[in-house]
Amino acid sequence: MSARGFSENDLIKKIKNSEGINYSDKIEYLINSYILILDDLGAIHSTDWRKEVAFDIIDKRYKDILPTVITTNIFPSDLDGYYGKRVADRILSDGNTIIILNNIKSRR
Repeated sequence: MSARGFSENDLIKKIKNSEGINYSDKIEYLINSYILILDDLGAIHSTDWRKEVAFDIIDKRYKDILPTVITTNIFPSDLDGYYGKRVADRILSDGNTIIILNNIKSRR
């Protein structure tokens, strides 16, 4: 069983900086593990492109029935406001674990 973990910001940077590899292959390579940990989902301002990337990642794992652990300071009821209903529905589906870090002091 394999696991990978990225902060949302680091994952976005890795996708942007992978020259010479098509978008679908980048996504597949970065998230191809049994468990994916997405840290700090929603910590960075969400652009349309980031929302599309989030959808592609979450949707791929949803379709492949792979668990995703997500840490965020966004309450589940507010996810659709950040990422849209499609992403929120897939994040909140069975098989994913969401850890809400609201009101927890940062160790940074």
